[in-house]
Amino acid sequence: MEMVLKKCSAVFGCGRNQNEAEDACEAKDEYIIRNGALLLQMQISSGPKFYSTGYRGTLEDGRVVAVKSPRGQHPNGQVIDFFLNQVVINQIINHKNVVKLHGCCLETRVPTLVYEFLPNANLFHQIHGRGGSNSIAAFNLPWSKLVKIAAETSHALSYMHMALAKPIIHMDVKPTSIYLDESFTAKLANFGFSVSISTGEDFISQIAVGTSAYMDPEYCITHRVREKCDVYSFGVTLMELLTAKNPMVMMNQQRNLVDYFVWYMQQNQVLGIVHPRVLREAATEETQAFAGLAVRCAASRGEERPTMREVAIELRRIHHAAKQRQI
Repeated sequence: MEMVLKKCSAVFGCGRNQNEAEDACEAKDEYIIRNGALLLQMQISSGPKFYSTGYRGTLEDGRVVAVKSPRGQHPNGQVIDFFLNQVVINQIINHKNVVKLHGCCLETRVPTLVYEFLPNANLFHQIHGRGGSNSIAAFNLPWSKLVKIAAETSHALSYMHMALAKPIIHMDVKPTSIYLDESFTAKLANFGFSVSISTGEDFISQIAVGTSAYMDPEYCITHRVREKCDVYSFGVTLMELLTAKNPMVMMNQQRNLVDYFVWYMQQNQVLGIVHPRVLREAATEETQAFAGLAVRCAASRGEERPTMREVAIELRRIHHAAKQRQI
């Protein structure tokens, strides 16, 4: 992997002049030691919830990139571990539906990651707009693109779970972890909580990690990390895609998107909560198949959920059917 360990001025092509860049890098040796360059050689454990700030930057060769660093100027060790874990995981994964990491800069005050620039932001913004409301007016995805994005994301997760020597569990699958390039191709990102586990290994995390509204309820109790944790989170994401309901907003209102969705399915009224655009553009059998898959993914018991490979196969079938209708 191309590692970008340049001067700050090369990474932050965002309006800083040369003197400012040089001043920011005066203590670069200290920052490199503190930021833990040697930790990039090992698997780093997950930590609690963290936040980052993103910028658009330019490398020395003129490439436009996305630059991400921890929010705040004095990160603790857990924050640094969280960011370096993304480097560790991204070095393992090589997949067309995973965001490309150009490298990192440890010479800055806080660790800085440099990714490919993806102009269509993330899936959350396409569903809810920048404000993140539950307004149906914000929904900006045609049915064909919606199914394509879901299928591509499931393909990336299936690859992580089954195609590597040590399976990788993402642990934070949600629309803000799915970025979109200029052709709306899905790119899975945000690997700070991800864990690489040997086949047959029983991995128990010390604390629950992830985003509350998307977290596997079994995992919340047992802290046992396994592939089915990602399947549950992906199921919540599928429900969000169909309804344009924000699970975090619903949780703040003491409501649960999964319970809400499952109740409508049990009443055979799921079409009553599907977003109007989906109703207009999708065939009824496609919508029902998509909804049924979402419910199976978000089953309360992990053993009742499909594998991500099975999910990917079903979504590929639905996507094929949607494309055939457009011909």
